[in-house]
Amino acid sequence: RIEEYQTVPDDSSCDVNGHSTVYEETVVDGVRHIGTNGCPNHFSGCQKPYCDGTGSEAAPTASSYHIPAFPVLSPRPRGSLRCEVSPLGVALNGVPIFGPATS
Repeated sequence: RIEEYQTVPDDSSCDVNGHSTVYEETVVDGVRHIGTNGCPNHFSGCQKPYCDGTGSEAAPTASSYHIPAFPVLSPRPRGSLRCEVSPLGVALNGVPIFGPATS
């Protein structure tokens, strides 16, 4: 489970060919810190009939995640065991990964 998730929108747009993607990852004191701008790391040109394909509809969304570097099951869980709707991982292009509870 991701301990902290924050998103700060940005009004600029992402590079259409994926050159503006940012993904940074460090591990400090057993915690994996991930920072991303949410821009795709692949072609993201608008392919709708009214677009010319030279611009991207993707917009940067700065996000940070703090995940245990070495997660383990606890023999005696602390706190509530109820399901929570939150990301449980993050892809290398910054897209949060949700579980089946959000599908």
